[in-house]
Order: sequence, then structure tokens, then C-alpha cells
Amino acid sequence: MLAQYIADGNRCMRQSDYGAAVRHLEKAVALDPRSLEALMNLSVAYRKMCEYEKSIDAIKKAITLNEEQYALYEILATTCMSTENYCEAASAFEKALQGDYDPREASVLHARLAVCYQNSGDSNSTRTALKRSLQLHRSTLHELYSYRFTDFGWPPAIQQLEQEIDTEAETKAKVLVVSFMDTVNNQVDRFNEGKPNQNLLNNFISKYQPRLFLNIHNLNMIEEHLLRKHYKLPQFFLTPGITVGSISGEPDYDMVADFLDSDFYLLAKLVSKRVDIQDVSLADHVTYKIMIDAIYSHFTRESKSEFDSYLNGISDTRHCVELLLKQGNYDLTSSAYVGLLTYYIMDMGGFDEILGLDSGHNYVKCYIALLDIIEEIQEEKSVDDFEAFLQRDSKLDYVGIHDVDLMDGNEFEIVVGMIFEKTGYKVVYTKASGDQGVDVIAEKHGRKFGIQAKCYSKAVPNSAVQEVVAGAKYYSCDRGIVVTNNYFTKSAKELADSNEVILWDREFLAQKLTELNLTI
Repeated sequence: MLAQYIADGNRCMRQSDYGAAVRHLEKAVALDPRSLEALMNLSVAYRKMCEYEKSIDAIKKAITLNEEQYALYEILATTCMSTENYCEAASAFEKALQGDYDPREASVLHARLAVCYQNSGDSNSTRTALKRSLQLHRSTLHELYSYRFTDFGWPPAIQQLEQEIDTEAETKAKVLVVSFMDTVNNQVDRFNEGKPNQNLLNNFISKYQPRLFLNIHNLNMIEEHLLRKHYKLPQFFLTPGITVGSISGEPDYDMVADFLDSDFYLLAKLVSKRVDIQDVSLADHVTYKIMIDAIYSHFTRESKSEFDSYLNGISDTRHCVELLLKQGNYDLTSSAYVGLLTYYIMDMGGFDEILGLDSGHNYVKCYIALLDIIEEIQEEKSVDDFEAFLQRDSKLDYVGIHDVDLMDGNEFEIVVGMIFEKTGYKVVYTKASGDQGVDVIAEKHGRKFGIQAKCYSKAVPNSAVQEVVAGAKYYSCDRGIVVTNNYFTKSAKELADSNEVILWDREFLAQKLTELNLTI
């Protein structure tokens, strides 16, 4: 019968027939005075009928049966608010809040507690309760109690509290970042104590095509992967304002994904093993920091080998770009060369004045700053070249890209040699000795380039790259260059990238011809 009386009482409650509900529930309590469910529902039914004393009496009986049933205190607090007994209501809400609630529910209770304190004249406790409500679920307070804000004079206080909460959260986040970064750096230092580890890292970086690490879009994909995987500490990464987005359409997505799923994963496991890291998130962040430091060391060495003979330790960014453009054999639209030059200037401290000490060693920020400077200088140079073109002697026969299209292979080789001679290189043609994949050898400042000239009516395939790689080795050249009046196939570009071969396509060649005012 007890269960039937309770079920009938609950049914009447749902139908808003509170008088009938009370009759059924009173019978249930008479049968079992220790039934929490019957007493709790009876209290609610009496409150709905505005019989507050009976409601309070029923819920207090329930509380004496189980003082740790915190939902009972919420019913008591609500009834006390109805009688405007705000002091007792506040005490009941405080007790209720010892229970386990989700953030939104807890926010509601704190907001109601603030109402009780406000009506009790306790302004300090009101402020504390409001702040906690905002911290738990900010929108709840605005959704449920905005109509009371003006009555209580709360709007300025709430605005101030929200600003205070945001400041505290920001401070806490900074403390957490600093603490985490200290932990990461300590683990990195432990790893770097072993010299065999440095050799391991050198081999790790050398295993991959330079563009994996030099292309800032690829670094961005690696960072987005880590951010998506662990979703914290964006301040840790090189990319400014990094967020999680769609990266599957990036050109090197497959290469980056394979790298992350295989070798980065294995490196993180190896790092964890060497310095005993159990936490996966910490291991990934430590591994990334170790990798970035290793990349910096690796490509700084590479950049010195590539540029020292031309730049000789110059740190001024603009001056470096102007000198390399003057050399004529570097395509500074290539991410590989821009990346190497970025590391060179970073090591010389050239970005410190432009970006400040904090950002002067952030590769991504420095790379972007260098691109801006290159674009600015190239635009200035385009204007100067255009002016020079207009001032040319019309009686002379200048060589343009369309003239090159009409040449045979031998004529094209001569023009290519003339371009390098005009920029200060000592040039040797190899035809007399059998070219071995190199048509022209150009040497300056102790650097020797093996050049293959391809006057083609179609895109140049990767076989040309293979030939110049072999020829450059045969003639003991520092680097191979392929020059064409056409373009390169995708596979040729990829092969050139992995073998550090410089490619001059139609646009680059046309630009050189215009710059140099070459005549025959």
C-alpha cells in the first residue's frame, strides 16, 4: 500500500491536484513515518498549497532521517524563501551546496543563496555567492535572475565581478603555463644531458625532406595536431594565435600526418623512455620542444654553410636579402631558401630589433617578418627594373624570354652562362669535355654551382634533376641548378627539394633577363 499511496500522490502532483496529493502522501507517511520519498513529496505539496509551516515540518522530519541527503536542504531553503525567512533559507542553501551538482545546477543554488544574503543585508556574502555563481556558469545568473538585478542594484557589482573573474582566470592560466613550461624545460634539460641523444636528434632531422620543417604551414599542422590532441597551452607553440581548425587540405598534409603517426610518435616514446615521463601530454610537449631546438641547431648549421660566403655574418635583415638577390641564384620565393635565411638571420640576432627579444627567436614569426621584407624589396626592385627597361638603348638587341624560346640548346647554354658572368661568377662551359649532366660551371666566393640548361617546349621532368645531381657530384660542385625557359613537373620539384637542387623556371629566368639587360 505504501508504494501505491506514494504513486497516487505523485500522480496528483503532476496533475496539480495538490490537495489530493497531500491526502495520499499523508496516508503513506502514516504507514511509514521513515519514508523519505513520502515526506519530501509531502513537503513540496504543502508548499504548493502555501501551507509553509506544514511544508517545513515535513521536510525537517525527512532531514532528521538522513542529514546527508543534500537535496532535502534545497527544498527547505526554497520553502523558507517563500516565508521570507532568508537567514534560515541561506543556511539551508549552504548545506545543500555540500551535495554533488553539475556546474549549472550549482550556479543556480549560489544565485538563490545570493538573493537570501541580499535580503538579509549581508552584502559581503552576497558578493561571494554571486561571484561563485558566475564562476560556475556565467550565463545562468543572467538567464534566471536578470529581472532582479536592477531591484537589488546588482548590475555594477556583476560587471565588476565578471572582470575580476576574468583577471583571476587569466592569472591562473599564466601560472599554469609557466609551471608547465618549467616542467617541460626541466625534462628537455635532462634529455640533453646525454651526448648520444644529440647525435640521435641530428639523425632524426636529417631523415626528412627540409620542407617538412622549413615550411611554416607544415609546422602549423604539427602544432594543430598537438593542440587538438591535448587541447591546452596554445602559448607553447610557435604559430601566433594558433587555433584548432581544418588542416586536411594543406599540400603536405599526408607527409605531416605520416610523420606524426609514425616517427614523432616513436620519438615521443623514446624521449619518455630516456627521461622516464609517464604523462602522454607532457611527453608530446617535451618531444616537440626537443625537436624544435634540434631543428634550430640543424638548420642554423645548414644556413651558415649555404650563406656565409655571401653574407659573412651580416645580421641586418634587409641587407641580407639585398645581397642574396644581387647574387642572382637564390629564388627567395622558395620556402626552403626563405627558411634557411630565416635561421641564419635569427642566429645573427637580426630579428631582435624588428620583433623584440621575445619573438626574435620564434621561427614562425621571424619567417613571416622576413617574407614581408623580401616582398617589400622585390617590389622596390621591380620598379627599378621597370625604370631601367624604359631607359634602355633601343638600338641594342636585348635578350628576352621570347627570344630564348627560339634558341637551340647550345645558344641557351651560352645565355645562361652570360647571366652568371653578369652577376660576377667565373663561368666554364663543359661541352668540350662531355657535360656529365652539367652544361655550365659557375664559381664565386669559393662556391661552385653545376648548372644544367634546358630549353624545352614542355615541362622539365625529374630526369633533369637526377642528371644535375650526378653532374654536380662529378665536378665537385656545392650545389646543382637547373635552368629552363619552361616549368618543372611536380615530381621534378619534389626531387629537387629532397636533393637541394635550385630550380629556375620561366618566371625566374624572365626576371633575370629583365634585371640584367642582357644583350647578344
